[in-house]
Amino acid sequence: MARHRLSYATGHMGLKTCKTPKPPVIPPPPPPPIWVPWSQTRYPHQAFSIAEMYHIPWSSPGSCMIEDGVVTYAQMTAGTETQLLIGLDLQFDMPVGATVDGVFLEVKKRSAVPYGTSDQHVWIMSYPDVLSENKWSNVNWPTVLTWFLYGSDSDTWTMTLTDPVVNHLQFAVGISAMRGAAIGPMAIDVFRLTLNGMAPG
Repeated sequence: MARHRLSYATGHMGLKTCKTPKPPVIPPPPPPPIWVPWSQTRYPHQAFSIAEMYHIPWSSPGSCMIEDGVVTYAQMTAGTETQLLIGLDLQFDMPVGATVDGVFLEVKKRSAVPYGTSDQHVWIMSYPDVLSENKWSNVNWPTVLTWFLYGSDSDTWTMTLTDPVVNHLQFAVGISAMRGAAIGPMAIDVFRLTLNGMAPG
């Protein structure tokens, strides 16, 4: 049982009166943070083809940075694989403390041969390290430049991305492809990456 110390104050005509202290004032809890959606789409500002023995290099890799019909290409033969085409310096500006809830990659590509041509690797990277699962598709590349879509607004590619990683120069996309049969070039015009999430308001 709580005890209260009684204090006395001199009242009217010098009589002492009993006064009980007021209970302490407890401030209300702070309001919860307000989260707001954020979304950014970025193109690479640097690109290169990684030199790998027995793999076909991408010619003019810098051509994958702008959607203009000028392509980076690999001259393929039967049973060959391209080098890894790296696009980095994406220049994201992810808010501090934000989350990434969806990763959406779009690649505009084609193949001179309409069969036996497919992805080998489609990765999100903190170059040279791979961050994501491989999102490759076994769908044949078309003979005309066509957009292919990987991921979605709610697919994290098994990653937990933070703003220091996303905003870094080395945050990148890596793509390679393979040719099962026939001879002919494969080409990429451009790719772009979209990140969606929530940020503190």
